[in-house]
Amino acid sequence: MNRYRINVLNELIQTEIKYVADLEILKMMKYLLIEKFPNKEDEIKMMFNIHDILKFNTEFLKELRRNNYL
Repeated sequence: MNRYRINVLNELIQTEIKYVADLEILKMMKYLLIEKFPNKEDEIKMMFNIHDILKFNTEFLKELRRNNYL
């Protein structure tokens, strides 16, 4: 049972690492879009509310790693 739990936690951490990396890419894309379409900045920011999501998931990943020593 303990090995199963460790495997599940490792999978969760790996998935979260990939998700945070994907959010970072979306954040960069948001800035590129704002540069390309400066007159649409408000609309782009509304569509890509990445900041809060990225902040939460980055902290979540830190806690997962800290509490599981990975």
